[in-house]
Amino acid sequence: RRMRLKICVLAVILIACGNIYAQDRRQGQLFPEVSIHYGFDGNDYYQNHYSVTALYGYRINHNIRIGLGTGVEFNPFIDSSMYEFELKNRMFLPLFAEVKYRVQIYGIYPYLTIRGGSDYDLKDYALGYKVNPEVGLDIGLFSIGIGIDYNKLRYNSMGGKLGYTTLACGVSYRFL
Repeated sequence: RRMRLKICVLAVILIACGNIYAQDRRQGQLFPEVSIHYGFDGNDYYQNHYSVTALYGYRINHNIRIGLGTGVEFNPFIDSSMYEFELKNRMFLPLFAEVKYRVQIYGIYPYLTIRGGSDYDLKDYALGYKVNPEVGLDIGLFSIGIGIDYNKLRYNSMGGKLGYTTLACGVSYRFL
């Protein structure tokens, strides 16, 4: 319950920061975006996770957007029977760069996004990397997408590695 409360508080802070940043709309090309994602089990053991991220991006042209983001990812249960260490209730801090390409087809805006960056385990101080390709639709200020989350972390203090791939879906809101 405390972890859910922390995630909710962080989401409110990220949205508030996005609203403050969005007040200066005259810059036109800059935009903040808040996303909520859910990752589904992708291996032989549970890997479901939830994430809330904030992206601060720049629209290069009508089709291409780039940005930098961070947030929080919560993994309530990782079956660690194949590891020598306990991995329940993990909280990760992702830091990533994103490139988004979208096209207009009869008033519909499908897109392809690729995110890449690092993941940091806040409980055991593990560092790793992540790659997340995604496809979806832009609908007004909202985006709905589905993609793959590939994460690999190294736990130096416990002498192990953790890598997992999950299918993830998400919803984003751009402050324009």
